[in-house]
Amino acid sequence: SVLNINIVPIVAAAGVLGFAISFGAQSLVKDMINGMFILIENQFNIGDTVELGGVKGKVEAFSLRSTVIRDIKGNVHVIPNSAITIATNVERDWSRLKVVIQIVSESDTEKAIMLTKKVLKKVSKDYKEVIIKEPKMLGITSIENGYVELTVVGKVKRFQQYEFSRKIRMYIIAEFQENHIEMPQAFLLGKQSSK
Repeated sequence: SVLNINIVPIVAAAGVLGFAISFGAQSLVKDMINGMFILIENQFNIGDTVELGGVKGKVEAFSLRSTVIRDIKGNVHVIPNSAITIATNVERDWSRLKVVIQIVSESDTEKAIMLTKKVLKKVSKDYKEVIIKEPKMLGITSIENGYVELTVVGKVKRFQQYEFSRKIRMYIIAEFQENHIEMPQAFLLGKQSSK
């Protein structure tokens, strides 16, 4: 003790503080090193849709210390760069297009497929500037609950998949209605509300 002050707790506290600072600094250094590698390797950019540490969303901000992403529900996640062990860039240079159409199982499936191919030919011609790989008909991908599921896939310019999917769906629905291909009411209501 000095001047009747017990310095043992002060020394102990200083030791704990020093350990905490060194541990924090170590963590900060790891964050920054990882951040540098993300930049150098161009793993993702602001605006990309990514999956980091089990969280999927759009990159809103990036620094050497952390990455900020907003998920589909609107939640904002701040992820330390040292926690990013696997970075999945969902939309690097293009986006995957997937359109699922349901028809009632009693409908003429072959005719529905033929009409869908006709629509795809038209949109491929009309929207060349958006398409990277022409949409193609996979055919029947599911049969359940009294309906048949038809799926279309393709590649479009990044961030264009949702708007282009809506366009294709709208054209297909119009073509089916004109040719009396019956679709489940729930499917029609859901797709019309998402336009």
